[in-house]
Amino acid sequence: DHRDLHSFPTRRSSDLSVVMLVGLYHYEVSADGLSSENLEALGFPTEFVFIDGKPYNKKALTEEQFNRYCTYTGTGFFISDDGQIVTNLHVVKPWLFNESIATFENWYRQQFAKVAETRAAVLAGMGISPEGLSAYISQIKIKGVSDGVLLVPQGKFFSSENAIKCTVLSAGDEKEKDVALIQDRKSVV
Repeated sequence: DHRDLHSFPTRRSSDLSVVMLVGLYHYEVSADGLSSENLEALGFPTEFVFIDGKPYNKKALTEEQFNRYCTYTGTGFFISDDGQIVTNLHVVKPWLFNESIATFENWYRQQFAKVAETRAAVLAGMGISPEGLSAYISQIKIKGVSDGVLLVPQGKFFSSENAIKCTVLSAGDEKEKDVALIQDRKSVV
């Protein structure tokens, strides 16, 4: 039974040590000095996903669409009896390896600059003059956010009933150090 994964006498045999990991993630946009509500009032989504290399507003997707297009898989290896799993950083933080983020950040800034021409009244309501908008444009940042990493026990198919949630214990931001440590939540007491 997959719910009894940790009752096996050993994890040393290779058939029990490797697990499939499934994750979801999205991107968040922020600009120092502007709230999420202000960005959205100006017509800019603050949460988005990439589908086929194009950004889509996360809030405009159904849960089914989000799960279908934003799910990724990887592998991990149990390294302890208490459910610790070693995997690659690109499995835990795939956004660090997405080269199109810088391009999209620049595009977002350009679109934001055009707002001064078309949404002057909205900006004025926020106390921002079109001339003062450039200070906010330079503060636009895009970052990846994990919506969760799940493990699928060996020999089981992926479903919400079979998946076990994991917690990230250690994962840096340096792509050159492509390693991460996670813990299945089932083993945490």
